[in-house]
Amino acid sequence: MNIKKIIAVLVMVIIAANTYAINWKTVKSENFNVFYTGNDEEMAKKSLAILESYRPSLMALTGNKGDGPKVSIVIEDSGMDANGYADPELNTIHIYKYEPTGFGDENWLEVVLVHEYIHHLQMTNIGGLPKVFHTIYGNKFPSLSIIPNYPNIVLPLWALEGITVYGESNKISPYTGRLNKGEFDAMITAAAKDNELWSIME
Repeated sequence: MNIKKIIAVLVMVIIAANTYAINWKTVKSENFNVFYTGNDEEMAKKSLAILESYRPSLMALTGNKGDGPKVSIVIEDSGMDANGYADPELNTIHIYKYEPTGFGDENWLEVVLVHEYIHHLQMTNIGGLPKVFHTIYGNKFPSLSIIPNYPNIVLPLWALEGITVYGESNKISPYTGRLNKGEFDAMITAAAKDNELWSIME
């Protein structure tokens, strides 16, 4: 590749990056900031309403007093991916904007926000020595010590996902969440019948 082509590619990358950055917008509430692009303002405002509505019950579920800084929610366009994830050390929750196919009549946005916010509250619920370190160093301390800033990050997967699936299935309505879906009951019944139930780590 000659130097002209390299320069052309770099210019296009810089222009694209700057254009993408300029398009970010924000809506705010007392406890959350939602970042979005394009025409997703309605989704962003709906996300704020959902999170503020469920915040008290989800704090009670996780034991987290919610006394940390505002949580940032990032609504991303990740193609056809439908998912989300919580990043406690950056104090963010990322939501992929497209609803998955075959999700029934549930409000997918409501379920995924509740699920990921439970993750955030559970993983950032700290006390004792880690809380002292966090108060002094903020979120930079995990890179400086073998004592994690948020010890709950290293909980086994069944504990991390168990409470979130329980919450999404019991805190919204009797019809939402995986525990209320018939196909999961069918899968467990079939596995039990064949004496092939999963282990607790599965």
